Amino acid sequence: MLAGDLEAYRQIVLRYQNEVMRVVNALVFDLSAREDIVQQVFVRAYLALDQYEPGRGFGKWLKAIARNLVREELRKTLRHRGRVEAYAKLALERLDSPDDEELRLAREQALRDCLETLEQQDTHAARAVRWHYLEARQTADIAVEMKRSAGAVRTLLYRARALLRDCLESKLASP
Repeated sequence: MLAGDLEAYRQIVLRYQNEVMRVVNALVFDLSAREDIVQQVFVRAYLALDQYEPGRGFGKWLKAIARNLVREELRKTLRHRGRVEAYAKLALERLDSPDDEELRLAREQALRDCLETLEQQDTHAARAVRWHYLEARQTADIAVEMKRSAGAVRTLLYRARALLRDCLESKLASP
């Protein structure tokens, strides 16, 4: 169809981006996620041009890709929300427990030690954790700063949390 003609594909993006944006905007509330999905639609479509069936309707094909990506994003968001809610519940239970001051200080020190270990293992992950959790920066902002996609930052944070969790569990389990 386009035989690698990027200018022709740019024209297609300009022609169909509003239609794709309407599909995504109707279902996704997070602005950075919407922008990522719209961009992914056109990237995936470009990479899968050989799968497009002429006469099927290019706009319909793009919107189908958009709906599939929106489904993926919504599933991912629900999984993430579930993990965050479970973590928040656990954190509140721990905060509400009548722990003594010594245990609280031990937990804080363990967290500082684990953050330092993370810094030594993966400075990018440690930076993302500090920006997101200590400075309350959005993943989209971190992505710009780190010159990565928002999805890559979310993955980085996910892996960092897993490393921190494992570290904390090992430090707090030992006497």
